[in-house]
Amino acid sequence: EDLERLYNEEFTTGSRTPRPLVFDGDPVEVIVARSGDTIVTVDTSSLVKLAQDNDAYLELVPGIGDFIVTGQVVFRVYGNPLTDHGSVLRHVRLGDERTMEQDLRFGFRQLVDIAIRALSASTNDPSTASQSLDRLHDLLRRLGQREFPAHNHEDDSGTVRLILNPQSWESFVRVAVEEIAYYAADTPVVSRRLQRMYDDLTENLPPERAAVVRAVAAETRWV
Repeated sequence: EDLERLYNEEFTTGSRTPRPLVFDGDPVEVIVARSGDTIVTVDTSSLVKLAQDNDAYLELVPGIGDFIVTGQVVFRVYGNPLTDHGSVLRHVRLGDERTMEQDLRFGFRQLVDIAIRALSASTNDPSTASQSLDRLHDLLRRLGQREFPAHNHEDDSGTVRLILNPQSWESFVRVAVEEIAYYAADTPVVSRRLQRMYDDLTENLPPERAAVVRAVAAETRWV
């Protein structure tokens, strides 16, 4: 399963996912998209090796799963400039649509779309919306107990050569509840289901993760 594959380490209370490293100085150049498409996967090991071979440092500006438009900045380059931008871009696989290969949040998005369609006036299917929430609840409960993958990638000497734009725990919580909470405001059965999810997550997740749930709930009027 994608969650087990991408988030395979248990979260330890008191641990903190490190903030993304910021390279010193201004970038020596930027690398822009040659076409508009969705970032599907990133070959981190190949990008680290390419940067190391050229004594350069790369920062991926958009996130995996983001749509990029032609001419948009994809990488900022630090250290030495890279003459062959195509050699960098070929390690970023683009596609017509998102996948869950490296983008678990896309699965959350699909469940949310099902729920808000079910909550539309034309459909009025709160049972389906509640079933989507059941799945989102299960995913959040499990993900909230996992460490997130590293976004600073080092070469074999321990030097950070690549920085990714990470997906945070907060971003998953927001995707899962913001829109559903809005559309469920006048649907008591779904609102009650959201309340049960909130109670369970805040009571059973590690304190750091539960605090994020409380903050998002307060901001979005989730409960």
